[in-house]
Amino acid sequence: MKRIGSIVLFMFFFLIGFGQKEVQARSYEITNYDVLVEIQRDGSAFFTESITYDFEGEFNGVLYDLDISEVTDPTDVKVSMQGYLSENPFPFALSDTEESGTFKLENTGDFLNFTVYNKMTDEIQTVIYQYRIPEIVTNYNDIAEFNRKVIGSAWEDPLNDVDVTVLLPEATGEEELRAWGHGGDENSTVTLQDNQKVLLYVPQNPANQFVEAHVIFPTSITADNSNVVNEDKFDEILAQEAALAEEEQRNAWLFGILSAVLAVIAPVLPILVFLWVRKARRKEIPQEIHLPDHIYELPEDMTPAVMNGAVFTGNVQAADISATILDLVRKGYLTILPVQIPQKGIFGREKAPEDSFRLTQIKDTKNAPLLSHEKLLLDWFISDVGDGESVTLDDIENIADNSAEAKRFNENRVKWQERVMDVASPKRQNYRSKDNKKAVAFAALALVANIFLLFAVVFFGIMSGNFTAWAIVLAVLGAAFSFIQLMAVAVKPIMTAEGERTKQEWAGFRNMLKDVGDFPMREVGSIALWDHFLVYAVSLGVADKVMKQMQVEFPVNEIQASAFGSYYYMNNAIFLSSLNNSINTGVTKSMPTSSNSSGFGGGFGGGSSGGSGGGSGGGAF
Repeated sequence: MKRIGSIVLFMFFFLIGFGQKEVQARSYEITNYDVLVEIQRDGSAFFTESITYDFEGEFNGVLYDLDISEVTDPTDVKVSMQGYLSENPFPFALSDTEESGTFKLENTGDFLNFTVYNKMTDEIQTVIYQYRIPEIVTNYNDIAEFNRKVIGSAWEDPLNDVDVTVLLPEATGEEELRAWGHGGDENSTVTLQDNQKVLLYVPQNPANQFVEAHVIFPTSITADNSNVVNEDKFDEILAQEAALAEEEQRNAWLFGILSAVLAVIAPVLPILVFLWVRKARRKEIPQEIHLPDHIYELPEDMTPAVMNGAVFTGNVQAADISATILDLVRKGYLTILPVQIPQKGIFGREKAPEDSFRLTQIKDTKNAPLLSHEKLLLDWFISDVGDGESVTLDDIENIADNSAEAKRFNENRVKWQERVMDVASPKRQNYRSKDNKKAVAFAALALVANIFLLFAVVFFGIMSGNFTAWAIVLAVLGAAFSFIQLMAVAVKPIMTAEGERTKQEWAGFRNMLKDVGDFPMREVGSIALWDHFLVYAVSLGVADKVMKQMQVEFPVNEIQASAFGSYYYMNNAIFLSSLNNSINTGVTKSMPTSSNSSGFGGGFGGGSSGGSGGGSGGGAF
């Protein structure tokens, strides 16, 4: 038998392990993007785009869509790959076989679509695309122009460490080479080297953002270019770039002003809400109410569930069900008796019985002076969960083992809560000012507005290229103050004078129950009165301490004559723990289960000077 058991156990864990085979997540990051543009004397340019991927998981290849909508079709197309530790790139073959080491091309007219096949798992690979675009340079009467978005806006991933190099076939004279960059991020730069090389650097190009290189130089550099336009262009190009720079400066100034204004407004909103709430509190209670910290009388004769819903939480907890059950015992409608529940082991073998408690209804409720939620609770537990006469705590705890019964149990719970709140809600409304809802709404609106302002300050700061720390700090403080204000109104609502007095009375009553032992209980009242106090102690979470102190201060004969009897008091910890656990388990189980930096002769800014190639992008598969 042991061997059979071992085999069954092995198969069980084997199947569990097999069924829980982890599916590996896939992701990649583009850690480097280099573009080399080698301009030729005939006005064409050789492009070499080196894109470094850091793959996590298994991939079958990469995709790249080259925008050719405004240029002549590329020639001399090549693809290769170079591993992280490889010295030389490995050339791929143009093929439709979809085998590793091949690539496929599709010319749609607007795009040259590359599909590069190569199986990769948890590795770094650099994909190199090489091609020549004829007549990419335009020769005007007074200047030659290269203008292209060398990084397209169709990339859905951020591109890290972008380096673009535009290399002329020979050096120009001093101040004859000019260049501008557009797109990128606020930290992008343009520099010139040796009157022959233009360098664009973008630390991190955001997703769906292009990088454009606009370069002008003497026509003698591309003297063999057949793409000639018979017009003067030099002054127009300078004016265009000057207008773009002026527009960006104007936008940066405007965005900076908006960022500052919004940052100043942000902390003002919660201050205005605070002043309004303080005024509303003083209107309701002109003079502060101060009651003793300990109240030794029951503030109001209401059921414990109604007390909790009206004065404290605003809703009904599982502990209030336990308190209501004990209150019905105190009123003589239920009795508590210990029972032993028979238990069955594996293969029907008997196990030691389990200790539990039985609640038995001993009085009819038809014409009883009970509230509707008290009558409903008796019907819920005795008639529905129990056998019509009694119910054990084991019955309550195991109700969720049957889905139909669990659904009915939850429906009864919801109905019981509604009956409680039917009594508690009018009291709660009288305790709270009519301005309280306005205060919550104002605080919530201030928080939403400040969150919006925080995003607006960050956005305008990015757009202006001038992040001011004080603006961010003010916006964050405004949002934080608004959140604190909302929590303050929720935790400490605006009370009427009646509500404030009632809340302090019940808080003092709770303090008294919590501090039993610091005063003689008999001086407060008889054991009958403490029986009454005890049901509120259950809802208020201090019942254990009250019951233990009653055993110390009241003699056994008085305890035996009490509403709950000697067994309950002598075994209070066991019963109360069992009752609360059963109610909590039954309730729980039954519940149904989203830029500017300059280089020589130009700068890197927003906008676009109209270069071709804006739709290029790619990814992996």
